[in-house]
Amino acid sequence: MNVEQLIKVKAPAVSWAYRGILIIACILAATTIPTVGVMGIVLLIAFLIVTVLVFEYYNAEYEYSFYDDVLSIDRIMGKTNRKHARSFVFSRAKLVSYVDSEDALRLERTRVHTYNYVGGLSDREVVVCYVYDEATNEEVRLYIEPDERILACIKEVVKKDAYKIPEK
Repeated sequence: MNVEQLIKVKAPAVSWAYRGILIIACILAATTIPTVGVMGIVLLIAFLIVTVLVFEYYNAEYEYSFYDDVLSIDRIMGKTNRKHARSFVFSRAKLVSYVDSEDALRLERTRVHTYNYVGGLSDREVVVCYVYDEATNEEVRLYIEPDERILACIKEVVKKDAYKIPEK
């Protein structure tokens, strides 16, 4: 089973402040061109480059790739830069459930590392998984927004008593 899914990530609220400040800085740099000449042009170009970089940085997606029993998550920034976030082994999963289910709420207070790879823009339900992290070899709590294909792959790999997502 090889399944991939892209999740668009909602930019944090502070990013809009950064964007606004940089746009205002570009406008101010453009107004200085008549008085300072070449220095104003250099300043405008520098602010335009930084503005484009900030806009691209906050244009991010998560890519879920499910191969065999491992969910690998990458963060794609600006549709060009890919950074591997983490890989999680689902064959030893303790729980796969919706966040608001009784089973998930029962384990909510456990002291484990929590990783949130939810985009915040989709209408899919958030799934919480108690799985093993390949890098640290410890149990972690993972929040994801999988589609039906990834859920079907997870269901095939996870033990029957650990998979608590009802059929639709």
